[in-house]
Amino acid sequence: MPTVTCVEDLREAAHRKVPRMFIDYLEAGSYSQETLKANRADLQAIKLKQKILVDVAKRSTATKILGKPASIPLALAPIGLCGMQRGNGEILAARAAEKAGIPFCLSTMSVCSIEDVADSVSRQRERSRAAIESVEEPRVGHASPLTILIWRCLRLGTRAEFL
Repeated sequence: MPTVTCVEDLREAAHRKVPRMFIDYLEAGSYSQETLKANRADLQAIKLKQKILVDVAKRSTATKILGKPASIPLALAPIGLCGMQRGNGEILAARAAEKAGIPFCLSTMSVCSIEDVADSVSRQRERSRAAIESVEEPRVGHASPLTILIWRCLRLGTRAEFL
């Protein structure tokens, strides 16, 4: 793999290796793409200042995200249809996040089930179950019917079959 020095290098590599329909999905935002444009503009506005000859031997990137330890201030947020890009993509992403010591959030558009993803990572299994158990049942009007169905399946330990 060639040297990657920025996100644009990764995008160029993806354009060479990933089928066009998947690239089009990844590159697009939703609706009028205003949030996508604003996020890109905000990220481009960030300028990093290089410091030379600074002792970094005792530096740490460790922090807390939502009160939980993280090795760096980064999380894998919902990545819509990650499994579309690679088989078991969500499981692989969850394992990578666990290995890196950062949070992972499963998308509602996941190809893999929440149970399969939770079972694939060691330290999250019991915490995920405890979190599910602690959440009250969502109410109609406050959550989608699919969210309510998923909650009931997880809380009751059953699986829903979708046609």
